[in-house]
Amino acid sequence: MIYLQEAAVDPPYVAFAVRPNPGVWEFVRVSSEDLSVEPISSTDYLKFKESVYDEEWYVMFLHFYKFQPFLPSLH
Repeated sequence: MIYLQEAAVDPPYVAFAVRPNPGVWEFVRVSSEDLSVEPISSTDYLKFKESVYDEEWYVMFLHFYKFQPFLPSLH
C-alpha cells in the first residue's frame, strides 16, 4: 500500500511525495499536459515545493495569526 503524503502544484506539473513503506520516501512529478510521470530526487521535490508561493494566502495567514509572543497562561 502506498500513502500519498503531500502534493505541490505549479502548472503544468504536480509533484507528489509518497511513502511506499515506513521510512521510505519517493518523489514523482506528473505533467498535466501528457500525464507523464518522472521520478525526481528529494532535493528537486523540495525546490519545486518551495517555488510554489501564493502571495494572497501569505498575507491572509499573517493577518489571521498576527504572530504575537507566546505567553503561557498561569490560571
